[in-house]
Amino acid sequence: MRYAIVYIALLIAPELLKAQEFLKNVVAQKDDQRIIEVSYALEDTDTNSRYKVRAWFVPSQKDTITFELKYAIGDVGDNIKPHGNMKFSWNPYLNDTLFHSKGKIRVEALKYKSGMIYVTSDSEKNNQVKKDYWIDQYEVSYKDFEQFVKATGYTTDAEKKMPAYARTKNNKWELNKNARWFNNPNGQVKKQDEWKEPVVFVSWNDAQAYCKWKNKRLPSAAEWEYAARGGLYSRGYVYSGGNIIRDIAWYTKNADLTLLGTVGTKLANELFIYDMSGNASEWCEDAELSDPDKKAVKGGSIYSDELELMLNYKFFEYMSNSFGSIGFRCACSVE
Repeated sequence: MRYAIVYIALLIAPELLKAQEFLKNVVAQKDDQRIIEVSYALEDTDTNSRYKVRAWFVPSQKDTITFELKYAIGDVGDNIKPHGNMKFSWNPYLNDTLFHSKGKIRVEALKYKSGMIYVTSDSEKNNQVKKDYWIDQYEVSYKDFEQFVKATGYTTDAEKKMPAYARTKNNKWELNKNARWFNNPNGQVKKQDEWKEPVVFVSWNDAQAYCKWKNKRLPSAAEWEYAARGGLYSRGYVYSGGNIIRDIAWYTKNADLTLLGTVGTKLANELFIYDMSGNASEWCEDAELSDPDKKAVKGGSIYSDELELMLNYKFFEYMSNSFGSIGFRCACSVE
């Protein structure tokens, strides 16, 4: 991450902090019209990647809100492709509240491609995540999993009569013979408007098979939590993307407990990853130390309360079992 410090009345040299390796040479200056101009470079040999470049004004005055520069013009926003002489401009005087403000301009560059977000590790603060990796922006949906099944003829563990649990009207998990990946959390066949919900009634084994088909893998619990917290861009929220839980999560107090939420309809976190708090809980790679047949689950679901949506919350389930509350997303290592 790069911070370019710009005072409205006085220009000072940029302050360079921990940076993503591809964001280079951030320089900010003010022209004769008092327009702030920021130049930078994206040094990346991966021609298939694009960037989400964001800029923020961070006032020097305490207790003042940091906000995104919505009126910046140039190489800022979504779908930015690296090229020479990258820059954008911003007029602070379009916002009356900033006329006498002092502060800094913060530039952030998020790398993404094919529905995945690039996560830069920070071994100084998180010794469990030592390498960069990619992680899915969205939970795997019913439609995604259907494509996998049609392409491979795959049969899930639940279809092989392994234990599959649905939630009852008495809020208990009970074995359900209709608990299948093509059904909703109550074991009823999904309607077409539910196809963009996260797939559930998939075991850890099923999730692994899908990830392998996509040339990906499940994230470790540490990778999952680091991404959920926003990686380098974390603002220390209680939940993934915010402190107001109803804005970022489908959970027990705002969800229809017979249906999951469409993926990506709540607010994203700092890395623009969706549904890491609530909707469907998610399988992770890790096994329980005392029982390798039990695998880690993170994130909480529509059946979870505020405690279970906390980012450090984790539980374990048997790898061949499936539930109407557990889905997954994929990750992959950086080559």
